[in-house]
Amino acid sequence: MPKLKKSLTEREVQSLVSKSQEGMYAIGGVEGLCLRIRAGKSKYILRYTFAGTRHTLTIGDRAVMSLSEARKLALEKRLLVMNNQDPLEQRKQEILSKKKKLNRQAESRTFEVIAKQFIAERQKNGYWKYNKKNGALQSSRLLDRYVFPKIGSLSVNSLTSEIIKNLIEPIWICKTNTAQKVLTLIRQICNWAIAHNIRRAKDNPADLKASLGVLLEPLKYARKAKQNHAAASVEELPEIMSRLHELHSISAKAVEFAILTAARSAAVRFATWNEFDLEKGIWTVPLEHDKSKIQKRDRTIFLSQQAIDLLKDLYRFSESSLVFNGYKNTPMSDMTLLMVLRRLHKVRKKENQIGWIDQEKSQLLGKEFVITVHGTARATFRSWAKYDVFGNNRKFDQEAVELCLLHAKNDGYNGAYDRAPLAKERKYIMREWGKYCYSKIDFKNVSPVKS
Repeated sequence: MPKLKKSLTEREVQSLVSKSQEGMYAIGGVEGLCLRIRAGKSKYILRYTFAGTRHTLTIGDRAVMSLSEARKLALEKRLLVMNNQDPLEQRKQEILSKKKKLNRQAESRTFEVIAKQFIAERQKNGYWKYNKKNGALQSSRLLDRYVFPKIGSLSVNSLTSEIIKNLIEPIWICKTNTAQKVLTLIRQICNWAIAHNIRRAKDNPADLKASLGVLLEPLKYARKAKQNHAAASVEELPEIMSRLHELHSISAKAVEFAILTAARSAAVRFATWNEFDLEKGIWTVPLEHDKSKIQKRDRTIFLSQQAIDLLKDLYRFSESSLVFNGYKNTPMSDMTLLMVLRRLHKVRKKENQIGWIDQEKSQLLGKEFVITVHGTARATFRSWAKYDVFGNNRKFDQEAVELCLLHAKNDGYNGAYDRAPLAKERKYIMREWGKYCYSKIDFKNVSPVKS
């Protein structure tokens, strides 16, 4: 049994440390309390005997614990021994209890809780500031519909590649794009959980380059082929534009303008008057309204005279900067524009029992596909620009056609080394496109446009 030595003072203990001589030194004050110096480090140690066995218990590091604190803690441990309790066993139980508590906390942090924290953080830091479709709302809707009902209540630590595979498999075949979006979102959330030390395992169960890719590999050829947006034929377009031009609604004018400019729906719906220079015939689409988020690239659309005249005929609302005002001066939805063409289709179908459909796609897949705004504005324009019946494939610079569509150059450098704007060629293409779009409109018999 350790002998009770004379209590050393703080200065005397520091003197022992300063000598840097390795060994175990009794420092008194509490029976069995010592200072152990080893490899340049000094620790307070308590020696005691319990149930006939000698034990050594580390009290604390001299560098962070004062002598008085060490003696106080050592005395508490001595009292445990006197009460027939082993301090070492107590410490083991405390460590085990903390681990269990941490495990319970980890298990209580469900995937749904973590996912909502992930979305809130991104929203707070402006991650979706260029996403006019409300990225936070879109992500939440995907999670609410496809993820939370199946794995929302599971701990983020319990997720495995097998669980993710069972979640994704039902939509992997029939809803390819949706499955990819859901999988990307789950992967991002898991990466976030790993980075914040919430998920203990460092492997991401939603990583296609790991186990999940192997599990989904048998489904590779069972996936639904990607479908293009239904588009009007080049021959039918002038008649469609003639019908559109007769409509007076602002949504119809938005569709007409989208086709005249071969622009994406979002760019048209969110367009504001300050983006246009009608004197120069230029529309500069801002980055936040464009699909591509490459900072330094040309987003200029050259306007035909038909597009300029359409804009000049529109009424400007003083309380809104939007070109095409929706309900309560808010941007129109994509569906609002699509419904314009669907209504035209119904009228046309009563006339010829066919309507305005993508005939090639409909025949190929065996069902009716009504033309869409995106398909007609962009795919029909692209087909017209290389239409060999009209000789357009030789008439127009095909690289300039791609620039008219605001397509980024796919050369591995995003066109960084190709600065040619081809402005002259683009102006010519859009001028001819405007003439072709309006080639069946009899302006003598067209009533004034009302907005």
